Amino acid sequence: SLVFRNLTLGNFGYLRVNMAKQKKRSLSPDYPRDPEDVYRWLAACGFEIEQRTGVRVFSDYMKAPPADGGGDASILEMERRYCRQEPFLSLGRYIHVTARKPGQ
Repeated sequence: SLVFRNLTLGNFGYLRVNMAKQKKRSLSPDYPRDPEDVYRWLAACGFEIEQRTGVRVFSDYMKAPPADGGGDASILEMERRYCRQEPFLSLGRYIHVTARKPGQ
């Protein structure tokens, strides 16, 4: 999602330097991981993925408040509706993974 967000914002220079962070303090991970790598690592450790949920699957890309006037409640409603569906899940700013070892 970081690539997509920076493409939509026109931050091409940032993408050209592989999104090297300039600010030391932000909520974005310093070393974001490819979700497919994380899924493989979990499987290699014997975990089964029970659920994946995208976090902020579209709201980061919005330019204006919702037209329906519902504000934050409308945004949360739509985030919940689409957060487990592709391609929205993979466009989330973060991906929350719930995994469990079988028999535990």
